[in-house]
Amino acid sequence: MRARRRGHRCQRARPRGIGHSQGVKKNSTEFPVELSISPVRNGESVLFVGCLRDMTERNALRLARGEVSRVTQRLAMSEMAASIVREIGRPLEAITANANAALGRQSGSAPNLEGVRSPLQRVVEDSQHVSEVIEKIRLIFNPDPPPRAPLDINNLISRDYHISSWGD
Repeated sequence: MRARRRGHRCQRARPRGIGHSQGVKKNSTEFPVELSISPVRNGESVLFVGCLRDMTERNALRLARGEVSRVTQRLAMSEMAASIVREIGRPLEAITANANAALGRQSGSAPNLEGVRSPLQRVVEDSQHVSEVIEKIRLIFNPDPPPRAPLDINNLISRDYHISSWGD
């Protein structure tokens, strides 16, 4: 029984080679074909059986799927771009409005310094929101955190002190 099974397995056709080529129709037009060749044992001899498959529809389907994929990707990128514009545009508009309000309260013969504090605080909050949105976008495209580098705190303090002393 075992020998019979082994013999049966040998009789089964297994593809030996698959190739792609061009076929020619009766009207002399070429079309893509796939040729698969399988050996078949016939007693002591081996016969080869070939099968030609017209690949026109399969290739058209592959191209159509690729185009659908590209269109879908473009739509997704457009939606993402619109979302980014909304997420960053609103805080930037608020930053501009709050900065203009602070400048308006500062100008004049008697500047209202206490009235400048609130718009400037909102500028800081809106700037932080924009930074968070940008960081989330960066994480989408590059999930690795940015490299950390040592910071010269003395340089940072002197620079900030220099900026804050501009109004004096």
